[in-house]
Amino acid sequence: LSGADLSGANLSGANLSGDVHIISVAGIGSKRRMTTYRIDTDEVWCGCFHGTLAEFEAKAIATYADTTAHGKHYRAAIVFFKECK
Repeated sequence: LSGADLSGANLSGANLSGDVHIISVAGIGSKRRMTTYRIDTDEVWCGCFHGTLAEFEAKAIATYADTTAHGKHYRAAIVFFKECK
């Protein structure tokens, strides 16, 4: 967190101890948002979506055909996340 500006951040209840493994992929999907995967708790955040990697995969498959650019990008990110487990 060297150089991070946390002014105004509410960290009450945050557990910052232990190993946390987070992977982020930026600029994919229709809104070019950040997609973040927390390996140790199996949580994915992408826009307003929050759920497990399996739930994210199901949502991506249901939303984007695998022939579309967005579908290809999400599927590639999912493969990457799975390989990092």
